[in-house]
Amino acid sequence: MSLHTDSQGALEVLERIQLKLRSANDTTAESDLNSLIFLLDSPLLTQLLSIEDSLQQLKQVHAVHQLGPDDFDFSATSGELIIHENLATVEEWDSAAPTSSMESVTAQTAAPPVGDAAKVIELAAAQGRTIEHLTLYKAENTSLGFSVVGLQSEQQGEIGIFVQEIQPGGIAAR
Repeated sequence: MSLHTDSQGALEVLERIQLKLRSANDTTAESDLNSLIFLLDSPLLTQLLSIEDSLQQLKQVHAVHQLGPDDFDFSATSGELIIHENLATVEEWDSAAPTSSMESVTAQTAAPPVGDAAKVIELAAAQGRTIEHLTLYKAENTSLGFSVVGLQSEQQGEIGIFVQEIQPGGIAAR
């Protein structure tokens, strides 16, 4: 989880505590809570945490591919990492093992990502999980032989889409 997300979660918790204390007419911690809320809601802290998250992402990408100074940039407004499309060949990314969690690597392109940029986004979306590429061929009016499920949590939002079942004897089971 990113530092920015963690700080926003802490801010929400502090605001709920503040509301409960106010409803109970307890003002003993009001000043301290206000200071913490002000700090966590500060645009400067938000920017610093975003830059720190981007630096962690840059380290993860750099562990897979040697980056030059022209291969990446940081957004001046949000601090997010921007990976330029001229990074690596597809073969280099295919042979690279994903590292740990990368939450939001942004490709700088107007069209949908292709080639190298798509690989960077794919690694980010995998969040450290193993990526396997499969090509399944099927005849017309037949099933591929698997079912998927999408998971969502109130706390984390969308978790992802996962293969729920592979049907024995189906194309995917081969």
